[in-house]
This record gives sequence, C-alpha cells and structure tokens, in this order.
Amino acid sequence: MHLNAFIAKRYLFSKKRQSAVNIISLIAIIGMAIGTAALIIVMSVFNGIDSVIKMSEASVTPAVTIYPQNGRFIERDSLLLEKIGEIEGINHIHSVIQEPIVIKFKGSIRPVVIKGVSPHYIQQTDLQDKIVGGGAYLTSPEGEDAIIAGYGVAADMDLEFRRDNPILLCYPDKNANSASLSALSMIESRLAGVFSYNQEIDNKVIYADYKVAERLLKCGGQESKIEIFANDSDIEQIKAALEEIIPDNRYCSDKYEENKSFYAMMKSEKLAVFLIMLFIILIASFNIIASISMLMLDKKEDSLIYSSMGFACSDIKKIFHIQGVGIISIGIISGFVIGCTLALVQEHFGIITLGDGNYITSAYPVELQGGDLLTIFATVCTIGYIATTIPVHFLTNKWFKQQ
Repeated sequence: MHLNAFIAKRYLFSKKRQSAVNIISLIAIIGMAIGTAALIIVMSVFNGIDSVIKMSEASVTPAVTIYPQNGRFIERDSLLLEKIGEIEGINHIHSVIQEPIVIKFKGSIRPVVIKGVSPHYIQQTDLQDKIVGGGAYLTSPEGEDAIIAGYGVAADMDLEFRRDNPILLCYPDKNANSASLSALSMIESRLAGVFSYNQEIDNKVIYADYKVAERLLKCGGQESKIEIFANDSDIEQIKAALEEIIPDNRYCSDKYEENKSFYAMMKSEKLAVFLIMLFIILIASFNIIASISMLMLDKKEDSLIYSSMGFACSDIKKIFHIQGVGIISIGIISGFVIGCTLALVQEHFGIITLGDGNYITSAYPVELQGGDLLTIFATVCTIGYIATTIPVHFLTNKWFKQQ
C-alpha cells in the first residue's frame, strides 16, 4: 500500500484522541448518507408518478395523430388506412370525427366536444376501464343512440340514465339559411355511461357513435383525424414511416408534440425537486468541511513531523485528501444502500399506501432508474470532492507558509 494511503487509513479508522472529532466525522457521514438516500427516494417517487401517469393515459391518448392540413374535415381514405396498418409497431387505428357542439338537457345548455368513434374504439383504447357509471356502449340494447359523457359534463348538467329524458345534441346546419331552431341539426340521444380520465377531458368531451356524429355534423364520408395507438418506444419510427406515406394534404403529430406543456411541466418539476435536494446536500457538505478541518488540526503536529522527515506539501495534502474521500465514500455508499433498499422495497411490496380512495394505484409509486442513480452519484461525488479539497488545500498551504 502507498505510504500516503496507509497513513490516511490509520487516521480514518484508528481511535482519535478527541471525542469531538469522532462526533463531527460521524455527523458528516450521517448527513451525506441521509442527503444521498433522500435524493434517491424523492427522484424515484417522481419517476413512479411519471410512469403511473403515462401508463394511465397511454391506452387513451393516441401515440400519433394525423390531421388535415387545411380545414376541420377531410375525406376518408381507405387506401391510406391500409398503408398505415402495414407499419410495424402499430396496435390499432381509428378514424375520428371531433367537433364542438352544444347539448341540451332539461333546459340546461352546455358546449361540449363530441368525439365520434367506432364501437371498437371503446374496448381497444381501454376507455371502458375509465367508466365510473353506466355502461361502455354507444348504442343502447334497444337500438337507441347513446353517448358516454365526461364526469364533469354529466355532473354539471345533472345528466340521467333514464330513457324518458333524452339528451339533445345540437350543431349549426350549414345548409340552413335562417337563425331559428330549424337552422340547427339536432339528434336525440341518451346517456349510456360516464367516464373519468382527467379533469380537462372530463369537463368537455362526450363520445358518440361515428355514424351519429356524421348525421349531426352532416359530414358523411369525412373524418377530423386518424388516431394511431402504439407503444411509446415505437413512436419515433412510426412517425417517420407515416411522414413517408401520408399525402401533402395531411400532417402527423405525436403525443409529445400534442402535450408539450404537460411533459415539460413534469420534467421541470423533477428538476426543481432535484435542485432543492441538491441544495440540502450542499448544506450538509459544510459538515464535511468542518470534520476534515478538525481532523487536520488534530494531526497538525504529525504533519509538521512528516514535513521535517522530507514529506512535500503535496504528500501531506494527499494524506488528508484520501482521508476526506474515505469519509465521503462511506457516506455516499451508505446513502445509496439505504435509498435503493427503501425504494426497491416500496416498489415491489408497496408498504406505504395511499389510504382509502379511488386512486390509480394503491401504494405510493416508486421506480428506480439507472440514469438518475448515475446522475446522483456523479453530483454527490463532485460536491464531496470539492468539500474535501477546500480545507485540505487551505490548511496545508497555511502551515507550510508559517514554517
């Protein structure tokens, strides 16, 4: 073993003469361990929340959506749908009619967005799992037109499932010339079910059969968009393949482009929490500076003896620097063991629960990610290294100047 490392090891693990030095060193190790563990746990919780949110909306939010370049509607192209279906990685495809309309129920009027879809849409997108009342169908057993309304829409208008209280769907008739009720295209429907997905959608969207939307909007043979569902890992290659086959009168957009603000917010929140926890570790690093300073002052006489024996200033710096790195390493390793253990226990066993309530998951979501662990390790090591270097460099230079 190198002499500098041997002396540093003796200083680090041998019993000190002053108990205060032991206590300060222990505090420095505990502070670094707690800060590191807390950073791992908090980042893992944010990863878990992100994963739960993405998983809950993955089956309802299309991976890629194709829109018309101009206008709200475009002629349906069966050949294009066939070409899209041949792209590898796509789970299912749906033509959708979507347009703002007005619904009327018992004298109450409310603007909503109607989304005309095929009956298969409900099952293939797992929208049926979001149903909180009624059923998941767009045509009643009696053959009547039916809608599935968002929870906010249903609650605001006090919608009922009774057949004798129909819901009136209204849309301006582009072929009418007067401003009277006859200028409206109207269809009677009934409430089949109520879904709850997220507040924004719950407060404005209703689902109806594609044919009902066609009749109401008088847009037979047309569509508003094509929704393509696929795994997140395939989005880039699917979008690239779509851009090669879609005509010039259409364009495609993936779900990250559609919800830029949402995904940017998740990233910024995670970054903000990381910086806050990092600030706490920076404060804890002052204990490291104090600990190493006390250790060096305790061994000042030894340092002067080493100097008289021919040790250079750089050699003495190495001794205390290795000693400081040892303290930092014990704290960081302990923090990683504690943090990863607690995160893995929660991830696999869900010990801490969310309590009673209608939650997506029953326990606090946690997910360890290798990229975060590497970032935390590199950041904490850098802080520790700087906190070790400052007192070593300052005190050794001061001692040699006094000689």
